[in-house]
Amino acid sequence: MHICEAKQELANTLRAYLRRDETGAYLYPTVRQRPLLLMGPPGIGKTAIVSQIAREEGLPLVAYTMTHHTRQSAVGLPQIKEKTYGGKAYAVTEYTMSEIIGAVYDAMAATGKDQGILFLDEINCVSETLAPTMLQFLQNKTFGTHALPEGWVIVAAGNPPEYNKSVRDFDIVTLDRLRVLNIRPEVETFLDYAARHRLHGAVLSYLGLKPERFYHVSREEAEPCYVTARGWEDLSVLLQSYEVLDLPVSQELAAEFLNFEETAKDFYGYYRLYRKYGRDYGVKELLSGEAEDGTRRDRIAMARSGDFGERFTLVGLLLEQLRRLAWTYTRLDRQAVALQVCLKAYLGQGGRLRGISAPEENGPGYQAGIPPLRPRRAESGGADPKTAGGIFNGGKRPAAPGPGSAGPLPEGGLSEVLGASESPGRGTGRGHRPGNRLLPGCLR
Repeated sequence: MHICEAKQELANTLRAYLRRDETGAYLYPTVRQRPLLLMGPPGIGKTAIVSQIAREEGLPLVAYTMTHHTRQSAVGLPQIKEKTYGGKAYAVTEYTMSEIIGAVYDAMAATGKDQGILFLDEINCVSETLAPTMLQFLQNKTFGTHALPEGWVIVAAGNPPEYNKSVRDFDIVTLDRLRVLNIRPEVETFLDYAARHRLHGAVLSYLGLKPERFYHVSREEAEPCYVTARGWEDLSVLLQSYEVLDLPVSQELAAEFLNFEETAKDFYGYYRLYRKYGRDYGVKELLSGEAEDGTRRDRIAMARSGDFGERFTLVGLLLEQLRRLAWTYTRLDRQAVALQVCLKAYLGQGGRLRGISAPEENGPGYQAGIPPLRPRRAESGGADPKTAGGIFNGGKRPAAPGPGSAGPLPEGGLSEVLGASESPGRGTGRGHRPGNRLLPGCLR
């Protein structure tokens, strides 16, 4: 399966495992709640989808990279206790609280939630001393004598042996207690993600033209060669930053992220053409309507005479600029909706703008819930709208607001609502319109 399918399966599993009846008892037997193991090549988003799902489902996440930990992290440290057996005192070994299980209880205390995700990354690369303990945990959900609290789901991730020399194979007994999701890299899924997360247009256009360059892992003369989704995304962010600062981009710079000489060289050549065509065609001026008729005709003639690669790149440039315009308009739309929410709340409480007021309690539009803005005459003895301090001037609260009136203005006022809507496609601003088609997606 590709990464989007894996994310959806992870979400489905959480909902099934964590379903409870009216008494609070879990409907899915705990003993049948197999941990999920995400197996796939490096850099394709396994870790990312776990954090995304935790955020989207409102669950606390405790994450550990197991290569950095020893047996003591799992089972705790030994300590000597005295106990009496058969009337005789003995010194016995007990263990302090498991660091991992302790982190789960800390997350529960910090969030006030009794359900969550315990994520164990690089699970098949644990140290030799930790391996037996980890197998016990995957089978029984306990580290020594410390059990994972009910309501917490185990998700693990690892790389197949061909990508990592230090991996350990799981035996059949362990595998028979896991749900293994084998994830493969897929360029179409990445391009969908890249478009919604505003990756550089050259990256989208290049991978659309040469999808075979998307992912590569091999060894050339004992040197590892790798190109991953993570590398493309990190390179994209760097290119965008360098262009804003007007810094030079070299093939060596691209090779720091695309660790395969053929791909780094090929992409760098394409990137130079992409920049050149952007300057030659003046895409921004064409789409903004600033270009004169003669200039537009020249650009059309230039595109018609160009080869397939040039025209394909031009399409990528046009799409990139259209996406920027769409993001800008989306942000403005969300801010307008947020402003409407604040105005509705303020006017619903009897507030007054300069020369504008909320409708009478039973007047037209009152029951609709969105008070119509209309001029209002200044009352005798009232403040002059032209000299009143600030845009908002207090008015009389209606004696009995009807069902269509808005609730109180959010604490923090307009800035609180608008401040959450800076980045379309990423945030969850309170002014966000739930049905906005530009925002949903598999990887948010």
